[in-house]
Amino acid sequence: MQLIARNPQDFEQNYNSLAAQLDNFRKAPTCVWNPDIEDNSYFQSFSFNYDAVHFVVADWVSRTPEDADLNDFTNGTWQWFVDDVVDCPKYT
Repeated sequence: MQLIARNPQDFEQNYNSLAAQLDNFRKAPTCVWNPDIEDNSYFQSFSFNYDAVHFVVADWVSRTPEDADLNDFTNGTWQWFVDDVVDCPKYT
């Protein structure tokens, strides 16, 4: 698996492979308008189930020089994270 990405599509083959192998694999929209920087941001968030556990990999990386960021705007990481947790299967 190649881990060096030169553009957002570089990981597409890897994500497709994961989607074929993991239950309930979900990928957040990659390219979204980021009002904080007034430009597009390319987020790499995804989730999946393994047995009865739901895993979430959320892209909290800031697109500005500050620390981590919730990216709390339309289609940003925070909105995707909340929707994903609400919508994921619940096991009892």
